[in-house]
Amino acid sequence: MAFIFCAPALSDRIIDRIFSGAVSRNKSLLTESRMSYPDFVWFLLAEEDKRHPRSIEYWFRCMDLDGDGVISLYEMEYFYTEQMRRMEEARIEEYQGLQDCVCTMLDMVKPPSRIESRWAI
Repeated sequence: MAFIFCAPALSDRIIDRIFSGAVSRNKSLLTESRMSYPDFVWFLLAEEDKRHPRSIEYWFRCMDLDGDGVISLYEMEYFYTEQMRRMEEARIEEYQGLQDCVCTMLDMVKPPSRIESRWAI
């Protein structure tokens, strides 16, 4: 699927999720691989202001593959592996492995239990 907006910034897996209906309000246009105007505006707002609660919800829903309201380590790995591949193709060598990245995120978030392997908002 060709999606030109922010082409280098958005991975194929995220683009697939955007058009999968996970964040769409108008499911009828998705069969045509098109986005409705309100969905496009919602996408633009989410892309431009990533700190806004609606934006956080938008990207969370993109990453929540099974729609259970929780991002598991499997879901993180699904998106992270593609980013790693893209970074290798761009010859960017300064990146963390998933395990180090998750540890850094856990240190920042400070969840009540480190045993949990899922995050929810």
